Amino acid sequence: MPMSSVVPIAIALLGLGLGSRVALVVLFVVGVVTVNTATGLRSASPQLTEMARSFYASPTLTFLRVRLPAAIPSIMAGLRTELAAVWWAWSLPN
Repeated sequence: MPMSSVVPIAIALLGLGLGSRVALVVLFVVGVVTVNTATGLRSASPQLTEMARSFYASPTLTFLRVRLPAAIPSIMAGLRTELAAVWWAWSLPN
């Protein structure tokens, strides 16, 4: 289902008020930030992950110390992109 088809459904269910705006903004932001986060987590260097494993780092510690720091630029890029959409959505007239 295309994301643009959700807008009329949200307006029909929630009306034209603040509730539909908040629901749509959350829906669109969560989708984009999730995709960027997954991309960033996959972009972690395999050599760094292997080095952490060779030093007997647990999977949790490998995630926190290697993969998450590597994903931060992608996460921030997604948030920056969606900040423009949120700003635009809140500036629309009532």
